[in-house]
Amino acid sequence: MLDVYASWFSWVETSFVEVGEYLEKFKREEDNGQVAHEVIDEIIHLLVGNLTDRTSQLGMPVTADICQRIWQGHELPGLLTWGELRKFMTSLRVTWEHELQSKHFFCLDHHHTFYENPSGGWEDIIARFKCGDDVEEARKCLALGRSTAAVFHLMKIVEHGVLALAGC
Repeated sequence: MLDVYASWFSWVETSFVEVGEYLEKFKREEDNGQVAHEVIDEIIHLLVGNLTDRTSQLGMPVTADICQRIWQGHELPGLLTWGELRKFMTSLRVTWEHELQSKHFFCLDHHHTFYENPSGGWEDIIARFKCGDDVEEARKCLALGRSTAAVFHLMKIVEHGVLALAGC
């Protein structure tokens, strides 16, 4: 199950902005000037450290791979020119945005507790009729606005009760 929080996207965007501001602060007149190793380390810590985890959790393998290689020191050499560093960071952001466009995210609103606690309040019924999967799926379907699918699972729960009444 993929649990994604909107704050993750905000965090990533904030990190890209911070790196951009950091690069602007140390911007050189000449793009061919070498970037100090400390500046590269600071950028890596500003952006890449936690971005590696977030992109993996979001199912964004290309961005995650780039970040992992940067974090392990294989992608960015110790001395880059400012122009190369800006191009590389722009490329990383473009990759993030392209992968983000390939994903579909859904928002849980007032029924979020159905999704977060899918067996909530149904424990006795689950124990008696052994229908935990259908209870959980019905509640998750309701949380995601899939009413027809929820009715299907609820009917399967009712079937357990009818069979118990019939003595089967």
